[in-house]
Amino acid sequence: FFLHHCQKGDELILKIETPLIEKQHSFTTTATVQSIIKNNIAFPVKGKLNLIFKKNDTAKNLRYGDLIVVNKTVQLLKNFGNPGEFDNKKYNAFQQTYHQLYLKGNDFVLCKKNNGNKLFKTIYELKEKTLTTLQANINNQHGSLGIAEALLIGYKNDLDKEMVQAYSNTGVVHIIAISGLHLGLIYMVLFWVLERMPIVKRNRFVKAIILLCCLWVFSLMTGASASVL
Repeated sequence: FFLHHCQKGDELILKIETPLIEKQHSFTTTATVQSIIKNNIAFPVKGKLNLIFKKNDTAKNLRYGDLIVVNKTVQLLKNFGNPGEFDNKKYNAFQQTYHQLYLKGNDFVLCKKNNGNKLFKTIYELKEKTLTTLQANINNQHGSLGIAEALLIGYKNDLDKEMVQAYSNTGVVHIIAISGLHLGLIYMVLFWVLERMPIVKRNRFVKAIILLCCLWVFSLMTGASASVL
């Protein structure tokens, strides 16, 4: 809970931890607080916050691992107070996230790019390319694109809300969630392909390594949910 160390006028050094998700009027992501700058001296702290960027070209070009400096008052996460609504504050608390920031184009400065883990950077790039391929080849009529993205790589941001509600009402909403069934199908396809490659077929150790690597890449690309792991 880094807010104990934060005072008005302090600057924060933030690291973008997830690719930006595009909304109608904004981009959202999560970030970790690396340091608090007081009187030009950086003090290391630990903490996470939700970032909301107003749509602009500067924010659009941000990627996983980028470091930004912000000078704006951090807000505590809170609910709207409607009876029976989803407890967003409690949900984020389980993720060790208690704060959020809304940033416009001039509220932050990019100070370093590509400061993230190379493995996760590769995973996010692969996921982005997969989404681009799906978007280029699938017509979104009747919400087909959103369903394909959810079924193949667990990306649910393009799902039509009315369609999800219809799936829930009929009790089959679980089919659009990535699970062990998807992993089993991918394993079977990979096994079938490797069995038809003479060099790999003769070496069980190499085949096992290739299978495990591919399955782990898929698991991480889909968000490493409990059902997949």
